[in-house]
Amino acid sequence: MTVGGVEERNQDATIYVGGLDEKTTESILWELFLQAGPVVNVHMPKDRITMQHQGLV
Repeated sequence: MTVGGVEERNQDATIYVGGLDEKTTESILWELFLQAGPVVNVHMPKDRITMQHQGLV
């Protein structure tokens, strides 16, 4: 739907990001995502054995 020439966007959205460097942290992503709008949660799944994130959010 368009209102005043600007398309409305879904404010309740989930995004998936992959191919992240092993040095990427949740706090870095939080700061980057905040530049696009409000952030509710950032979750980086970790390997159960190595406890390293799996390169995706």
